[in-house]
Amino acid sequence: MPFVRLRETVAMRASSGEPLDAIEDEVIEPSGLPEEQKAALWLYGWASQQRSGQAAPARGVRPASARWPASGAPRALG
Repeated sequence: MPFVRLRETVAMRASSGEPLDAIEDEVIEPSGLPEEQKAALWLYGWASQQRSGQAAPARGVRPASARWPASGAPRALG
């Protein structure tokens, strides 16, 4: 699935209140995208929840080391 379509799917599910863990397991992880793009989708989903007021409790947020590349910090896309 193209990145743009995945982004739309993540935004729709996140803004409807679906838990980010479920979106990650069902949409982001099986996408086959590079880790940097998966991290971008996860962050986009999180931001979509924040905008819609559907944010999950803080306990649902995984540490950055579990989401980012081995360096532990996000890298610029492009």
